[in-house]
Amino acid sequence: MPSKADETMLAEILNQPRAWEATLEIVQSQGARLQELAEGVDEIVFTGCGSGLNAAVAIAPCFQKVTGMRARAVPAAEIVFYPETVFDRCSHYLVVSISRSGSTTEVVNAQQAVAEWGYATLAVTCHPSSPLARGADAALVREPANEASVTTTQSLTSMILCGQTMAGIVGSDEEYLDQLGQLPALGRDLIKPAHEVGRRIAQEADISRFAFVASGPLRGLAREAQLKVKEMVRAPSRFLPASRLPPRAQIQRERADADHAPLGRCHPAR
Repeated sequence: MPSKADETMLAEILNQPRAWEATLEIVQSQGARLQELAEGVDEIVFTGCGSGLNAAVAIAPCFQKVTGMRARAVPAAEIVFYPETVFDRCSHYLVVSISRSGSTTEVVNAQQAVAEWGYATLAVTCHPSSPLARGADAALVREPANEASVTTTQSLTSMILCGQTMAGIVGSDEEYLDQLGQLPALGRDLIKPAHEVGRRIAQEADISRFAFVASGPLRGLAREAQLKVKEMVRAPSRFLPASRLPPRAQIQRERADADHAPLGRCHPAR
C-alpha cells in the first residue's frame, strides 16, 4: 500500500502540466528584465548542485542553440574553489544559479562570489525569501512548482522549462516560445501513458538495473532520470553519453567490458 509520502510525490508528478503553465507565465512576465540582464554579456553560466546542476546541464546547450550566445553548465563548487577555470578577466558573464530551496550552501556561496566579482546574477528557485532570491540581481521564483517531497519532480521540470523560456525571450524566438506554450497540454496527454509504461517496467521482475543514454540537450535529463531511479526506486542506475551502440551480435562479447557497453548495464540481458 502506498505511503502518504508516495501519494504526495505522485500528486506532484501528475501536477507538472499545471506547474509548467505557471512557470511560463512567471518567466514571460519578466521578459524585459531578462533581456536587460543578458545585454552585453559574453557568456551565460548556469550553475547548481544535484538536480539543480542536472537542470543546468539540460538548459545550457538549449540556450546556446536558441540564442547563439555562449552558454555552459558548471558545478557550483567549481565556481567557489576554482573560479579561474570558469571565468576569464576579459569577458562579461551572467551567472544563473539554480536551487529549489534557494538555500543550497554551494549555490548560495557561488552566487555571492560572482556578485563580488561584479558579474550579473539571476536566481531560479521556488522560495521568494531564500538567500538565493534575495541576493541576486533578479529572481525567477516559481512557487507553484514547489514540492513537499524531498525528491524533485515538478520543480525540476519547471526549472528546465524556466531556462528554455528564458532562451526564447533573450533570443527573441517567438516560434520557439509558441512551442513551449504547448507543453502543458502535451503533458496532460502524455503523463498518463507514461505512468502506465513505468508501471509495466516495475512489474518486470527481471529488470533490476537501469542505464539512461543521451547527449546534447537531453544529457541533463538522462542524468536526472538515473538520479530519480536511485532516489525513488533504490535501484542501480547510470547515465552514459550516447554513442554508436554495438550490434546485438557483439553485445555478448563486449558484456565483460561494462564501461564500454551501456546495454550490458541493463537487465534482462538480450
